[in-house]
This record gives sequence, structure tokens and C-alpha cells, in this order.
Amino acid sequence: HNHHNHHNHHNHHSHRSHHSNQSHRSHHGSLFHWGKHGHHHQHHNRHHHHRHHFLPWDVMNMINSAPIEVVTASRLKTQNKPPKRDLIIVGGGAAPQLTGVTVKIPLPGLRCGDVTYYEIEVHPVDGGVPWRVARRYRHFAALAAEKGVRSSVPLPPKLWTRKANEDPNNLEERRRGLELWLQGALQLTPPEAIAKFLLLGRCGLAPETPLAPSAPEHEELVYLVEVAVPPGMGPDDLLKVKVPGNEVITISIPWGLVPGTPLKLWWDPMNNSLSVHQHQDWQALRK
Repeated sequence: HNHHNHHNHHNHHSHRSHHSNQSHRSHHGSLFHWGKHGHHHQHHNRHHHHRHHFLPWDVMNMINSAPIEVVTASRLKTQNKPPKRDLIIVGGGAAPQLTGVTVKIPLPGLRCGDVTYYEIEVHPVDGGVPWRVARRYRHFAALAAEKGVRSSVPLPPKLWTRKANEDPNNLEERRRGLELWLQGALQLTPPEAIAKFLLLGRCGLAPETPLAPSAPEHEELVYLVEVAVPPGMGPDDLLKVKVPGNEVITISIPWGLVPGTPLKLWWDPMNNSLSVHQHQDWQALRK
């Protein structure tokens, strides 16, 4: 079931309309639609993790770091503007708060070629918009090895063979183990030590139902823009986006984007921020 399913996630909504039965729907927002060709995770492995060891909000660290590519955003016309409270900031504005967030790993790891990814859901304590990131086991191991990171339970052991990695029982056990480890780490570790792990590449949770046209009482001052992601760049990477008016906002590229397609973002000139919508149906923002 998963095997067929994860190829087509976050595809075009015409795809969704063909498969609106519940079993497909409940799983529809997976981030791993590139597994079919394996072309994404290959380049993704080659250049990471993380090419830039900081977040879009760490301005001081950027000054001495490797240069970040700059792309220019173009404005798109759209009838519906989402309320700002439904947006997930991926760059600019104020750094997101992580104090008191809760995490879960709802599904066993998903295989992309010979790599397994885990989707982590992050829920803010204040009832704000939840988000997701995707991480490999080695990213958990790297986090566990960092100074100041502690958990109340041990990290599950590495699975050494392909066979072990493909055994569904092992994947479920590891999912639970990684979830418990991360929940424990959030209790005992300062939030800033886990910030990159929980924020780089963040995107929305899967929409359970198609996004209804929004009708905010007042016009929300956000604008839909689109950027071309440079070849060889993928989720978690930092990118500088020149918005209309020539301000430059550094973002981390969100997960869930089909490689080679433009990235659509909501620009908030008042906050000077760029966001994705919590129910962003990639490539199919409804007009």
C-alpha cells in the first residue's frame, strides 16, 4: 500500500480527485513522491547534511559562511488569500518559537531507493499551525551526538543490513523508538539545540480535505510569489529570495516540492517573511 502511495503524494490535485477514497486520503501528504525515480535523494545525499549549519534566522552566522544562491521571486495572481494564522514561515520575520512543542512520528519510515526517511510532525504548544520535516536515521544520530542534547531513553540502534532495514517489524519498532527518543530529548534539551532539526525544510501537514476558498473579514496583506529552485538544491537547503521591492529573504527550501517545479510561497511585506500554507497542495494552489 505504502509503496504505491508514496510515489504520488503532493502531486497535482487532479491526481487527488481520482483518489479521493479515504485510504488514499489519510496518507496523502507524504513528502516522498520522488522515490519512484530515486533522482532526488541521490543528489540530496551528495551535498549534505547540512550544507549550511544554521537556520534562515541566524543572521550573524551567515556573514562568515559559504555564499547562498539568490533567486528572484515573481508575483502570481490569486483570488484567495489565506489568513496569516494559517501560514508556516520558512524565512524572514521572527524566528519560530520551539518552547513546549510536541512531536510525533506518525508513520513507519518510508523507503526512497535505499534510503529511509521519517516524517516528524511538530505541534506548537499555543495551538498554532503544526508543521512537518523529514529526517533520516543518521540525522537523529548526529543530533544525539551534539553537545547538550540529552534524552530520557536511548536512541534505537542502527540497522546494518538492507534486509533489516526493509523488515516492517523493524521499521515500526524504530519509528516508535525514534519518536520516544525525540520526545525525551525535547524534555531535557534546550530548544535552540534542536532548532535546526525541527525547522529546516519545514512544510505543512497533509490536508485531510481540499482547501476551501478563504474569506477573511479583512484583506490579508500577503501575496503569492513563485521562485525557481536552482538545480542540485533540495529540501533543507538555504536559498536567498529577492521579493518585489528588492528585499532579500533567506529561506530553507521546504519538503514536499516536486523536483524541477517552481516553489510557491506567500510573501508578507509587513513582516518581511515568506511562508507556505499549512494545507499547501503543492503545484495545485487553487485559484
